[in-house]
Amino acid sequence: MTAAEAAERWPGLRLPDEYAALFDPLGGVLFSERCLEALKAASLRQGATLLIGGPVRELQVRPGEVVLEWEGRRLVAENLVITLGAGAGTFLRRWFPEWRIPVQPIRKTVAWFRCSHRGPSDAPYYRADGFPGYLVETDEGTYYGFPDFGEGVKVGRHDGGEPCDMESVNRNFHARPQDQQVLRDFLGRFLPYANEFQRGSVCLYTMTPDEHFVVDTHPEYAHVAVGAGFSGHGFKFAIVMGDILARMVEHEEIPYDLSPFRASRWASDSQ
Repeated sequence: MTAAEAAERWPGLRLPDEYAALFDPLGGVLFSERCLEALKAASLRQGATLLIGGPVRELQVRPGEVVLEWEGRRLVAENLVITLGAGAGTFLRRWFPEWRIPVQPIRKTVAWFRCSHRGPSDAPYYRADGFPGYLVETDEGTYYGFPDFGEGVKVGRHDGGEPCDMESVNRNFHARPQDQQVLRDFLGRFLPYANEFQRGSVCLYTMTPDEHFVVDTHPEYAHVAVGAGFSGHGFKFAIVMGDILARMVEHEEIPYDLSPFRASRWASDSQ
């Protein structure tokens, strides 16, 4: 639809005249905390043991077996699946230095802003029952967010960010002047009534050079698999990624072409 048509449908939205809008009525929003709770509960029902906290002290990989020391425990398993988010790079460099997978944590910020005006129906412009999740490509960058589910409109910038180390990254939202300002500038141009800052948060992307995932098995140990480098857009694929990684270590058929996600795509860069 045109910018004018989009503004008529969502009066709180401001788009330049040359912009076009694509609306997907089947699109939606995942409540990530609820998803994680549901996945954890399902895993526990199927016999998983959940252990939280602490670094791996020792790791040995042998044919058909993995032994690791963790918080005073000696754990022995037939398979190992590595899905460590922003910690994947550090872990892989320490325990699998031969497995050259270039992943880089990036410091990102998101924030929530309340709407200061009401629309024609006397409801706030960006309330979830009348406004969609959004992604806007601008000359300055790509921004995204969710409507107001009760704590304000969520906004973040998908590109850019600051390379960091997971252990030492500054998680204070106000540590950089731009933490809030770049988000406020975007809202002022495109969602101008979302102007009452509520809170901000620091999160981490784990980027690959081409922004595609890494889903692969170790070149020497087929019972060791990795899922990493999801580059800020992996959460919605969590279910299928879990299925793929399980099939990998169980040596089952995978009904997908995973060639774009092989770690070997960077092999020539390390030679």
